[in-house]
Amino acid sequence: MPFISVDWGSSCFRAFLISDEGEKLDEIKTSQGIFQFAKNDFAGYLAEVCQLWLGRYPGLPVLMSGMVGSRNGWQETPYLSCPVTAGQLSDRLISIELADSEKIALTHQLNIIPGVCCGETDFSSDVMRGEEIQIFGALKLLNKLTGLVCLPGTHSKWAEVNRGSLTGFSTFFTGELYATLRQHSSLTRTALEDEATTEKMNDSVFLRGVAFSQEKGGLLHQVFKARSGVLLNALDEKDVNSFLSGMIIGNEFHGAKQLYPEYSEFILVGSPELQQLYSKASEVYGMKAVQTDPDEVFIQGSFEIAKTNFI
Repeated sequence: MPFISVDWGSSCFRAFLISDEGEKLDEIKTSQGIFQFAKNDFAGYLAEVCQLWLGRYPGLPVLMSGMVGSRNGWQETPYLSCPVTAGQLSDRLISIELADSEKIALTHQLNIIPGVCCGETDFSSDVMRGEEIQIFGALKLLNKLTGLVCLPGTHSKWAEVNRGSLTGFSTFFTGELYATLRQHSSLTRTALEDEATTEKMNDSVFLRGVAFSQEKGGLLHQVFKARSGVLLNALDEKDVNSFLSGMIIGNEFHGAKQLYPEYSEFILVGSPELQQLYSKASEVYGMKAVQTDPDEVFIQGSFEIAKTNFI
């Protein structure tokens, strides 16, 4: 029997119907993230968007990951501590106990994959939900057991895997910091307000920002250059976001190289747009990015978790 694997994050919903051989049969993608639902609304939405699949395959199991397992999601799941393998995640799936009202809408087997944490219980600790599937999926797709994986996004992750075991990872506030500075800082007025213009990346200016991230002074000093550069006509207003993006992503690479100095190559998992930017930035920092198909990565990771439980 096939199964459904759902990646339900803060801002989007992705569901894949996957065969018992790990092949994608169908997919559904929406912008309905977990923050758009109350606790008792998740079952109804899942039943609604996946009704064709659920109706076609009675008893079809559902595997879920991401922020749906957070305290703000459907049901909070615990974190497994690094080091952790795909098999250990598979062994620790959390079954959702449906309320009577939810059972009316959904009668299938529902499981959430635990999150992963690393570090001690102080400020060295770190957490992830959902990226663990993509990490193991990327290694499976590339037939690797060891490597460094980068997952760019709102909270970018750099994760180290050794002999099939996720040994540790680090989170960077990259995407959220960029959005905050672009929308809620003095740079908001510096940049043009036309969304169509500000979202178009100027590659050469982006690379100037990446290169500038290598200068002395750190991010807090560097970020002001996006404002002063415009005031002194060194930077065009329409290019502020490109320069800011390059500078922040460059600082992420600067930090990642300090944390993982032994790696000159890494696996890149993310949207095509982000993979393009990170590949360009990696060259400035003397690293090689191995790009992957994000959907296929998620499917392969889901299959690794599901095959000992549902298949």
